[in-house]
Amino acid sequence: MSRCLIKFHRGLTLLEVLVALAIGSLIIVACVAILNHGNKVFTSIESALDENTLPREIFQMIIRDIDEVANPDSDATLQIETRSNKGAIETRLTIIGRIYDSKNKPIEMKKIVWQSRYDNEMRRITLYRARGGIDIADSILDTQAQENPNSLVFVPVTDELTYFEFSVLQGDSDDVTEWVKKELPTAIRISMSFESLQEEEASEEETAQDDSILSRVVVVDRTREIKFTVPVVTYEEKKTTDPNDVAKDENVDKKSDDNSDSKNSSETGVKK
Repeated sequence: MSRCLIKFHRGLTLLEVLVALAIGSLIIVACVAILNHGNKVFTSIESALDENTLPREIFQMIIRDIDEVANPDSDATLQIETRSNKGAIETRLTIIGRIYDSKNKPIEMKKIVWQSRYDNEMRRITLYRARGGIDIADSILDTQAQENPNSLVFVPVTDELTYFEFSVLQGDSDDVTEWVKKELPTAIRISMSFESLQEEEASEEETAQDDSILSRVVVVDRTREIKFTVPVVTYEEKKTTDPNDVAKDENVDKKSDDNSDSKNSSETGVKK
């Protein structure tokens, strides 16, 4: 009879298992910490890029609307209305471009409205944009605009604002936050902020810090004629010299003459 040899392998002790679990836990904790740090860095970089990108996009959209509709050669109007809602500023910009039919009746060709609304619960300002008129460029709104041309559909652009305001520049005087005149203003200022609000000590109103407010000045009529005068300046007549002529200095000429004389005298002495 053949004997079956059975080999018994020694198992791991409890201490070895605990040490292995501790080392594995340390490795897992280190990996999780590295992953969380990477996510925080990525989030901070993304938020920094969004803070710079979103205001720039809003500025560009408003400037494009003003350049498109507020044309001084056409019958266009630009109105700004401002009101206070529980200490926060709510503003509205309305740009209308008109044409006239055969009966000389005005028709709103393009109408663009930018307005802000303050949410007291969120303590944030939502910025809306609406476009109307018979010339609709937003394909999503085409169907509703054809059914009711006078209706406006306000689309939210952002709801993270803490300050937003339109104002009209008045030269050396302070900006004006109301403009209902028929003529177009020279330039308007767009101001916004995404920073958190701070309460004033004297009142309960919350205001944004001046250093956190981003602003952009938009010239409404960029093709206007600018009146300026050229000052007349009289210059004394001076003898002009040819820049190609090499000017010689008298001192240099004298030194060169002295050197040549001394050299000639030395040469005659050597010959003698």
